[in-house]
Amino acid sequence: MAEPNRLTKMSGMNVSKLHAKLIAAARSNPPGDQVPYAFEKRIMARLQSGAVEDAWTLWGKALWRSAFACVALAAALSIWSLQANGEGEQDLDSTMFSAAEQLADSW
Repeated sequence: MAEPNRLTKMSGMNVSKLHAKLIAAARSNPPGDQVPYAFEKRIMARLQSGAVEDAWTLWGKALWRSAFACVALAAALSIWSLQANGEGEQDLDSTMFSAAEQLADSW
């Protein structure tokens, strides 16, 4: 048996005694020979019915879920921007027109 690690040394556990007790308990309770009813048929049916999904199906499901999340995010941001009531409208106009004026001045 391997040497007990530092934790078992600190706790004072006798590993060889514990091992002997566990082996004795296992030998006193042998496993049964009886198998549950229709166990083999249930296992074989599960193996045959287990449809394996291909990678394209998994990617498709993931992309559709993310598309719905993107639509929800876009709708939420649209509602939020409509509720701003034009607070940043003047800033946007001045920014856009100043860029256009600079372009016109350079020509």
